[in-house]
Amino acid sequence: DYLKALPEVDPFKVIVLGHSEGGVIAPMVAADDPTIAGVIILAGTSRPLDQIIIEQLKAQESDTRLPKPLREEATRMLPLMIETIARAKAGERGIVNGINLSWLREHMKHDPRETIAKVRCPILIVQGEDDLKVLPRNATELHDSARAAGNDDVSVELFPGLTHLFTQSPFTNANYNAAEAERISPLVLDTLASWLRARFVPDAPRLAAPSLWERVGVRD
Repeated sequence: DYLKALPEVDPFKVIVLGHSEGGVIAPMVAADDPTIAGVIILAGTSRPLDQIIIEQLKAQESDTRLPKPLREEATRMLPLMIETIARAKAGERGIVNGINLSWLREHMKHDPRETIAKVRCPILIVQGEDDLKVLPRNATELHDSARAAGNDDVSVELFPGLTHLFTQSPFTNANYNAAEAERISPLVLDTLASWLRARFVPDAPRLAAPSLWERVGVRD
């Protein structure tokens, strides 16, 4: 609403981008506001959070690329999270095993596939294939749900070797550089810029990716 009120902003070209939990919220915004021009989902989930938590831990427990202490930590956490989910389903309040039960219960009631099926604007779904928190199949399920509901402009971009934060994974990845461990992949930024330009500013001159992202405060 703030952006739409600015004189330099076209109120019908506002795009909502969300990462992780934000990737759950962004389609909710677009589903409720038909004037939203587009949605970008970065590492968003496709199922209720209780299912995601268990899937995440089981995947980490069995991923032999991970160091043994990380796999053991996933094994330790699994029964704790099962207990936490059960207590949330029972209607308890407070914080259990580091998770706010009211927050968890709210997310457990929400199915992102049902929400994205209500979105009619263009959607870009971006996912790292080495994401250990949100597995790649989430991106595919979101895409399929949106397309099945009749949205013909839904794109999925999967990036090998990238994590939940779209940095290079340190595990069996030839592109990993410890000196740049926190650097967001330029390929992801280029993908976002290209998708936005193609749909919303097709006649604009092409800008070099670093210059574009420096304008919004992101350093390459």
